[in-house]
Amino acid sequence: MNNNNNTTKKKKAKRLNFKERVTIEIYLREDNRISQIARKLERSYNCIKNELKRGTVEQIKQGKK
Repeated sequence: MNNNNNTTKKKKAKRLNFKERVTIEIYLREDNRISQIARKLERSYNCIKNELKRGTVEQIKQGKK
């Protein structure tokens, strides 16, 4: 009996590389939704959402003392 476990190949959970980050930025400028970007990059919605959250920093002006 031959038992082959052929399934569709899925990306392993790993960090996004620089090329994927640039691609996300381009897709966002084209007004794509996070879910659309996730499908195009074959990543989870939360992966893209967390990456955007991680890359967004709010600048706070501090008064001089």
